[in-house]
Amino acid sequence: MVGFLVDKSNKSMGHGDKFKEATKELILQRLPNDRDYQGYLISYSSQAELAMNTTWEADKLTDRLDRLKPGGGAALYNAIHMA
Repeated sequence: MVGFLVDKSNKSMGHGDKFKEATKELILQRLPNDRDYQGYLISYSSQAELAMNTTWEADKLTDRLDRLKPGGGAALYNAIHMA
């Protein structure tokens, strides 16, 4: 199982598109749409949030990633604790 933690804080806004594309590529490489490989998505800004629960479908994770909106601080430690 792989957890993907995505920074959507204001600090990442300048690089948001690059971060999204890199994260999508990582998701697609790590989750080959095989039920033996699963992952989840946690986003964080002012607080950590489970953006997508555990799934083996990489497309669900990348679709959810596309819908994340930046803003707020960076609660990285909360995201790590949640993971």
